[in-house]
Parts: sequence; C-alpha cells; structure tokens
Amino acid sequence: IFLLLSLGIAFSGYVSYNNFSEQFHEQAGDQLLTVANLKVNGLSNWRKERLSDSRFLHENLVFAELVQDYFENQNNSIEETKIMAWLDNFRSYTEYERVRLLDIEGQTHLSSPSGLSPISSEVVVQIAEVMESKEVVLVDFYRRNSDENIRLALLIPILDPQTRSTVIGVVAITIDPNIYLFPFIKEWPAASSTAETLLVRRDGDDVLFLNELRFQANTSMSLRIPLDQTEVLAVKAVQEQAGVVEGVDYREHPVIGALKAIPDSPWFLVARIDIAEVETPLRARLWQTLLMMGMAIAVAGAGLITVWRQQRIQY
Repeated sequence: IFLLLSLGIAFSGYVSYNNFSEQFHEQAGDQLLTVANLKVNGLSNWRKERLSDSRFLHENLVFAELVQDYFENQNNSIEETKIMAWLDNFRSYTEYERVRLLDIEGQTHLSSPSGLSPISSEVVVQIAEVMESKEVVLVDFYRRNSDENIRLALLIPILDPQTRSTVIGVVAITIDPNIYLFPFIKEWPAASSTAETLLVRRDGDDVLFLNELRFQANTSMSLRIPLDQTEVLAVKAVQEQAGVVEGVDYREHPVIGALKAIPDSPWFLVARIDIAEVETPLRARLWQTLLMMGMAIAVAGAGLITVWRQQRIQY
C-alpha cells in the first residue's frame, strides 16, 4: 500500500510539474511573439514614413522645375539658393544627416551641409535602379566610404517637370540609424538579463547581423554566420521560418526566440532570450514540487505506520 501511494504521489507531482512547464514555455513564447510583433510593426512603419517623406520631393513639380533650371544654368545663384532651402528643410529631421542633389552620374552638385565628400559607391550603384524604375529607393544598410559609419539612404528621382518620363537628377538623403532605428531595436519592454532583438538579412551564403549585439561588441554589419549552421535562430529566420522556435544564438547558447519577416524589406527580426533565464522560475517550481511530494509520502508513511501499530496492539 505504501509503495502504491508513493508511486501515485510521484506520478501526480510529475504531471503537475510537466503541465506547469508547458504552460510556462507557452507563456514565454507568447511574450516573445508580442515583442516581435511590436518591433516588426515599428520597423515597417518607419520604412513607410521614410518613403512618405520622400514623395514630398518626388511628386513636387515646383522643385523639379528648380532642378531643371539649375542644371541648365548652374551659375544661377537664385535657383541654387531656392534648392538649398529645400535641402536644408529636410535636414530638420534629426535622422536625416546629409541631403544632396546629384546628377544622373552620381556626382554631388549641392549639399546640406556643404562641402561633403563624394557619396559612397554603394549608393551610386543604386542610381541605375532609380533611373530605370523612376521610383524612390531605400538603400539598405551600408558602410560609408569616407568614415566607415553605418548608414542608410533614400534616393529620390527628380523627373522632368514637363514629360515626367525622364530622370533629370536625384536627391540623396543619408539616414543615421543611431538616432532612432538602432535604439528602437535594442529597447526591450521588460527587465531581462539575456533578452535582445536582432535585425538580420541574408547576404550571399551567410546571414549578416545589422544591429549591434548585446553580448558582442563591434558586430553591426560585421558578424556573419554561414547558412549551413541551421540551429542558429538567425539562420532559421532568413530561411523564412516564423513563429516561436528553439535553437542556439550567435554565442552558441540554447535560446528560445520569435522569428518574423519585416514586410517589403530584406530584413528579418529575431526576438530571443536564453532558455536558462526562462527556466529559472521552473527550477524553483521543481524544488517546490519535490518538497510537496516528499511531505506527502512522509505523511502517507506515517499514517500507514500508525495503522499498522494499532493493528499490532489490537492483535
């Protein structure tokens, strides 16, 4: 009878702990998904806002006429002053670090601030796409040639004001991701010792980490992981897995994370946390369960001993 009672108590404790563990992991996954959804929505809205800002110049016939007159007669100081007023106006946005007027060859003619070095080669390469599509292009993360700083850029084609079929110039706006984008990605809504958000993209046969990481310095646009390391969450993300998954992170630590793709972009987001941190409360619950099981078995044993002794006395 004592053995049967002990087995029953142990089985009940196991079932109780197992159910609690499953519910706890599910709750942790839901929290990660919530964070991932918030980040994805924020990044998607950020991209839309940048493209919306660019349409202010892209669809502006008055500005297009100023640019056309300037390129036809670059000695016209009045047109230059008016264009500079437009460019300076865009620099009122704190994220917009530099604004330039380029010709179709990518040469800088006017800039705010003035006296800038030539625009980075990775931006110049994208001008061909702008010429062909005649649409605004958001140049993804790149390292600037002049100082190796990480930047993004908006390329805004200025169309012929009469025909609207020919690109006569390009406005390039350099975006500093350290002002808003990187702090937004880094922010975590609750206190945690291991949680972080990763922004990655596929780059050839590797996954490239775009933002600075919590546990490794100088990794933005530098850290790469081959796609054949399929247990890494970032690799799972660029391979278009989605939802809550378990794996390892860039430190090869076991983690649980939520994977999401950023709509209309090459970016993927990973919201992750170490499994060890997630399971810290579970260890406390395990000891509580073991203690309760031990007490229940002890009470059952004491009760059986009392009955047994009573029977012996009666006998």
